[in-house]
Amino acid sequence: KLMRLERLINWSAARLSVNELQRLAIGRSAIVKPNIFLLDEPLSNLDAAFRAEMRTELKHLQHELKQTMVYVTHDQLEAMSMADRIAVMHRGALQQYGTPLEVYNRPANTFVAQFMGSPSMNMLRCRVAAAGNEIRLDFGAAGGFRLAADDARRARCERLKAGEVIFGFRPEEAELRPAGDGGGSGLAMTVRFVERIGARAIVHLEAGGDVVKVVGANRLDATIGQPMTVAVGSGIGEFFDAANGARVT
Repeated sequence: KLMRLERLINWSAARLSVNELQRLAIGRSAIVKPNIFLLDEPLSNLDAAFRAEMRTELKHLQHELKQTMVYVTHDQLEAMSMADRIAVMHRGALQQYGTPLEVYNRPANTFVAQFMGSPSMNMLRCRVAAAGNEIRLDFGAAGGFRLAADDARRARCERLKAGEVIFGFRPEEAELRPAGDGGGSGLAMTVRFVERIGARAIVHLEAGGDVVKVVGANRLDATIGQPMTVAVGSGIGEFFDAANGARVT
């Protein structure tokens, strides 16, 4: 009943659909009451709608059984929506371990930053320097950002020694403004593509080989070839070491 297979109890497994077979496999594992469940891409063969349903069911099952589940997936949406803790692996090495929000909001390096999130974090090389109560990021011909220089950011700026670094910010943290409307802080870029996906729009912009994605409401006014300004809030973004990709803390 828990796996919603009661009406099929007298069927042979060969008659079951792929979705039903997946529920059957999980039920067979649960019934022997293991200490740890090891799930390797359990939803990869399911259709999209049923995958979303099974994510919810698996989470409820884990709470009901009160047992540890080690769940392997390449789908970061599954990891973010289901996990209590995430271990991000790359080429056999652990990159970061933490809660979904820790991994998403404070990625340990550029690999984690770009792997977690859809679309992934924007990564741009720049030069950084402190100026009074601000930190200035110079992206060359495209322009630059002015960020608030709190104590933590000043300490990072000193570590960076005004050299080239990577500045990362999430597409949902950026804002699109009319061309030239940056107030001295923003990147002058051109719209290359607009994805309108249900309730949101993903705008792809480019300048000098640098590509940025900005997420907004689907009514967002942007057309291909349109010049626009990309702006971020003064407290937004993370610095990463250009040499090894580690987040500067």
